[in-house]
Amino acid sequence: MKLQRLSARLFPLCLLTTLLVGCNGLPSVPVEAPGPYPVYTGGFDFPIAAEHQPHIIGLKAFGIVPWGNEAVHNGIDIIPNYQKHPIPNEIRIVAPAGGFVVAVEEIVNPNVDLKWILVVIQVNPRILITLSFEPQTDNDRVWQKQKDRILVSAAGPLPEHISKGDTVGYLQIPPEGPTRGYPHIDYRVLIKPEAMTMQQLWDQQDLIGHNCWSRLPTFICPLAYSSLEARQDFQKIIALPDDPAEPLCDCACKGGITVCRTPFNESICGEGCSD
Repeated sequence: MKLQRLSARLFPLCLLTTLLVGCNGLPSVPVEAPGPYPVYTGGFDFPIAAEHQPHIIGLKAFGIVPWGNEAVHNGIDIIPNYQKHPIPNEIRIVAPAGGFVVAVEEIVNPNVDLKWILVVIQVNPRILITLSFEPQTDNDRVWQKQKDRILVSAAGPLPEHISKGDTVGYLQIPPEGPTRGYPHIDYRVLIKPEAMTMQQLWDQQDLIGHNCWSRLPTFICPLAYSSLEARQDFQKIIALPDDPAEPLCDCACKGGITVCRTPFNESICGEGCSD
């Protein structure tokens, strides 16, 4: 995976992609955000601002197998209207939880020569949220606007603090339509085992594509940490007549372990939850 660096720190970004390809030009070994972390209460919010939620038309589920190169889809794609007029110019993306912005990275997919911007929020020492801004276009003007409309940074000497509901940036909708696929936000949650340091997480970067059965540092379905209101927002989209009605996942706590059932399997995706 070719990485073209905007600004990055603290996190093994190649682990955050689903493409099973090599990784070069890695940032330096990650270091924990210093804290203090905000108190996590009430679950994660929906990452689309309320005024733009009516423009969301569909979802692609967590856990789809295969997903490109036989990988697992480790997030939820949130898809805005990009086909039927009036098409919005952009969609405001907000932080589902408070924390620290530990990476903002421009990623190039050499297989299709398209780029996206990955934002990583460290919620606490064990939980990280990733938001990938994927306009899916080779239009240079739209891409420049996408870079300009990321409103957080990881370039300073200390990680930028962000609060739940703060604007992370604006997903750009190509007016002429996407070059391939569909413009979307890829929303993910990553759990780091308590005993694992960020150094060890970095050393496990070859685990790209492993699913939750590995019991190694892994992505889990964002619904496992979503608030009731956010779950209802997801459900409204699933109920839309134009959405493919693809189940997202059904997450529950069983014996202190979060278990997410997708349309394809049941995956053990995190420890330390409360029944």
